[in-house]
Amino acid sequence: MAFKVQNLIGQRFGLLVVTERAENRGKRVVWLCQCDCGNIFTTLAQNLRTGKSTHCGCMLHENISKASTTHGYSKTRTYRSWNKMKGRCCNPNDDRYCQYGGAGITLYERWVSFENFLSDMGERPEGTSIDRIDNTKGYCPENCKWSTPKEQMNNTSINRNITYKGKTQTLTQWCDELKLSYSMVSTRLSRGMCVDKAFTLIKNHNIRKLTCNGKTRTITEWSYISGISVSNISTRLRRGWTLERILKTPVKRS
Repeated sequence: MAFKVQNLIGQRFGLLVVTERAENRGKRVVWLCQCDCGNIFTTLAQNLRTGKSTHCGCMLHENISKASTTHGYSKTRTYRSWNKMKGRCCNPNDDRYCQYGGAGITLYERWVSFENFLSDMGERPEGTSIDRIDNTKGYCPENCKWSTPKEQMNNTSINRNITYKGKTQTLTQWCDELKLSYSMVSTRLSRGMCVDKAFTLIKNHNIRKLTCNGKTRTITEWSYISGISVSNISTRLRRGWTLERILKTPVKRS
């Protein structure tokens, strides 16, 4: 049985006045509204009733403009972090909105103002960026901190825990401890290589030694001398190339 839609025409919600019914989004009811600034704006009935939609977005722009001309921080790394965070949570045109605002990651209402964000978080330390402690929750004082890239990587949802020799830690932490290339180890694991082999083969680049023209060096050393990457040297060795041929054949650039 179809439910009766509450008529919101003529009602005010913040700066928005409902003018007419718009086309549904699936089963969700949508209303056409006019903002006090003059813009026409469509939003879900649920957003109007819960107070999520109170303006067309003009207040965000007003706050940004005011902040950038009064606080003197518009060219600082702290302001850039705030601006990018707000964009990916609140701006549907932002390249990363679908991963954040579109996926339910919210921005603390008080942080629409840069001054409030600065007051709560302080200035961004050099070499850090804004990080959510719990990646399933939004941006708010209780769930945010300034983190280094390594701390960010350890906290990201795509990072994986690896158990190796009875010890479990993130892949980033293992690569840091074993002095391995994160991208190389990650690629090998994604191709189905077991952990032991992925770790030891790469580590053995500095153990296995090859001789050419009477000189014996590790693969890493030959890579440094020739300018050919370790991965290219290893690939050519697996194809049966001699070391002399490997070192004399330049890598084709696409």
